[in-house]
Amino acid sequence: MSEDKQTLFSIFESIAQAKGDNILFQDDSDECSGKEALQNVNALANGFLKLGIAKPDVVAFLCDSSVRHTLSYFACQKVGAISCALHVRSTPNNIGKALGWLEAELLIVDRKYKDLAE
Repeated sequence: MSEDKQTLFSIFESIAQAKGDNILFQDDSDECSGKEALQNVNALANGFLKLGIAKPDVVAFLCDSSVRHTLSYFACQKVGAISCALHVRSTPNNIGKALGWLEAELLIVDRKYKDLAE
């Protein structure tokens, strides 16, 4: 891929920088500016790398849409991991099968789905 091609992460990075101190992401319980989003995504990406998560590992998500979910998603993009959303209304058996099929290296879970994830 040539260096002038944009990636999803490079687009996010440009938008976050352009937003600066203005709100970029917001949900019912959280918000962050472009500057905060970029800092958090970089920190999460570094954490993923320390866990050994990189291209082409799969990171599965069992969570609702949220600022935290979005930041984690873009951290996956930064390290080259494949992100995959699981359906929270699925059965534990089907979630287990999906995780096995995906060979997910990491599962990101909202607290309220902890029992389902276990």
